[in-house]
Amino acid sequence: MSLLIEKPFRSYDDLISSVGLQLTALAESSSTSDQEWLESILAAHPRLGQSKIESVQSKAEQAQLNTENDSPDQRLSQLNDLYEQTFPGLRYV
Repeated sequence: MSLLIEKPFRSYDDLISSVGLQLTALAESSSTSDQEWLESILAAHPRLGQSKIESVQSKAEQAQLNTENDSPDQRLSQLNDLYEQTFPGLRYV
């Protein structure tokens, strides 16, 4: 996404809006290369619980998925599998 390199954004909201417009354009495109590019962007996100990213946000997101009956890894694996079965080719982001 060259837009991210070409110009500064006045705010975080402007950044999110610009990226959203580009992702929407890719999603609505009939071009095979655009569809492949979008799929590669979405597939770049790690499966929940599989890549240990040490950020406050990541820890908070993953803590919400814990239940008393399952280990966190077990529960994340189940949720990943369910999502990927429901939406083949996509990862929960």
